[in-house]
Amino acid sequence: MNSRAYLEHAVQIPVDALEIDIRRAADGTLILTHDAADDGSQLLLEDAFAIIAPSGLSVNCDLKEYRLEKDVLTLARAAGIAKERILFSGSVWTYEAGEWPNYLDPTQIYLNIEELDHHIYDPLEKGELPEQQNLEKAVQLCVETGCKVINVNFRICTPAFMACCAEHGIGVSEWTPSTEEDLKKAVVFGPVNITSRRPMLAKQIAAQTAER
Repeated sequence: MNSRAYLEHAVQIPVDALEIDIRRAADGTLILTHDAADDGSQLLLEDAFAIIAPSGLSVNCDLKEYRLEKDVLTLARAAGIAKERILFSGSVWTYEAGEWPNYLDPTQIYLNIEELDHHIYDPLEKGELPEQQNLEKAVQLCVETGCKVINVNFRICTPAFMACCAEHGIGVSEWTPSTEEDLKKAVVFGPVNITSRRPMLAKQIAAQTAER
């Protein structure tokens, strides 16, 4: 993950988008890494964008720190990646409705549900699902930010949760179902996005579901 080898392989796969994790290094540059370690071996974001640009794929930039959006878009533009190909998830600042910066389009944001409720996933650690009322509150908060897509762990995508999102005009991005059983459940609800470590299986299941 986040390596040059990963990107060079991923751009050859017939998917719609790939995901990378982004942090700021000690010297201020943006690098690809999931955790906080910065030992100098991480791929620079500008080099990653150079690999991705010719592919035409969209890029889900999973931000691991706040306030990176503007610099990410600047580097994407320099690499020839249109703004419309950039998606943001992770540590995206939850601006109030109507107050998003003019360089950031809230329709491009997959707003992590834990940014709206920091304890929403606590029940999953006990093998339980969050209370429906807490999920509904988070969806309402998403509406208030002006974002159109909420990014959630696939395990909380119950029929009731998906119905609540649909009722409020909010699309759902699910991460990270990877077994055949979990992907079948994810596809049924028609999410905006499925992030999976088995993308071709996800596409196959989606195609089979659409044929029915």
